[in-house]
Amino acid sequence: MLNLAKLKSVKMLGILVAGVAFSVLACGSVRAANVITDFSATNNGTSGNAWSYGYYSSGTLSPSSFVKFPDERSVPGYTQLDEWYTSGTTDPNVIYNPGSDVNTGSNFGTIDFQPSSINLGPAGGPAVVEYMVPTAGTYDISAAFRTVQVGNIAPTAYVYIDGVQKYEQQLSDPPNDPNPNNTDDQQFGIISSYNKDWLLPQNATIDFVVFGNISNNKTTQLIASVTAVPLPQAMLGSALLLGCLAAFRLVGRKPFAG
Repeated sequence: MLNLAKLKSVKMLGILVAGVAFSVLACGSVRAANVITDFSATNNGTSGNAWSYGYYSSGTLSPSSFVKFPDERSVPGYTQLDEWYTSGTTDPNVIYNPGSDVNTGSNFGTIDFQPSSINLGPAGGPAVVEYMVPTAGTYDISAAFRTVQVGNIAPTAYVYIDGVQKYEQQLSDPPNDPNPNNTDDQQFGIISSYNKDWLLPQNATIDFVVFGNISNNKTTQLIASVTAVPLPQAMLGSALLLGCLAAFRLVGRKPFAG
């Protein structure tokens, strides 16, 4: 004869264990947010896009003054080069080369925009790419900055989290610069990188910033990603055990009892 209490216990146990296991495994499969592959020429930080492209309207390093660029265009003088900017100005800006080839034109001087690259133009104020964290958790934040322009002086790279500075690095020309006392004759500078895990609340903002007090304004390439750190696999066993215990409590008896 079927024991209904036993079946109820087994069913509840299966449901809870499966739910807990799914939740834990799902945490390990979260897709990394990537500033390049996620770029949008039509969506600036609105629904469905956690990335925003803008600047600090104060003209200084003041994250509270972050403003999204209101305008987007295909840059004149180049083939398929997308730019977020403010109409009537040249900089600051955020420029994306979606192509698979180096994009060289005439509008910004000697700049070779590398294939599939995001580039920040900091003249006129801090150029900013901001990411908003969708859910609370631990996130791996990675970024790399490199100047990509002949002429002008290298700016400084920053990372801010919820308005607090976490990283600052003065960018520079390569160490093999034939004219080390001339800071504006090299196109590709030294890569400066940042990587660290942070426990963040939902809707925390991460700002990747390039700024040089107006005068130090070499266009700078940005590579950045924000990745949810999965729960350690060792926690899966504990989660499953907790699920079992919860199931036993809900049915008010030990499992498989006659």
